[in-house]
Amino acid sequence: MEFHHIVPQDGDIETEPEGFLDHLAPQDPPIWSEIMRFFTNPRKPVILALARPDPKKNITTLVKAFGECRPLRELANLTLIMGNRDGIDEMSSTSSSVLLSVLKLIDKYDLYGQVAYPKHHKQSDVPEIYRLAAKTK
Repeated sequence: MEFHHIVPQDGDIETEPEGFLDHLAPQDPPIWSEIMRFFTNPRKPVILALARPDPKKNITTLVKAFGECRPLRELANLTLIMGNRDGIDEMSSTSSSVLLSVLKLIDKYDLYGQVAYPKHHKQSDVPEIYRLAAKTK
């Protein structure tokens, strides 16, 4: 997947000579590909929720609201960064309950291709995740 329309803030491409980067793809942070692979239309802006899968964080209400609002779904994708997990069975009962509820809502509203929920991210990825959300608006 390519993200030519998204440019990391590390450098100012406009200061380079014209055509300097035409033959090169920008080096996208790996977490961007991990998120964007979920989307059928990755050019839509990203609505971002970054929170652990805890009932107090109300992630399920966000997914339900997104699922029930067709105009919003036509305008944006939803990215849920809900901590790290290897397997649902290895999560705490509270966390797995929230994740299962999210997955059921994705299925109920047929949000496949519109919601990203990657299994892993590093703490060092968090600024890049926010940068991706900002660049897609």
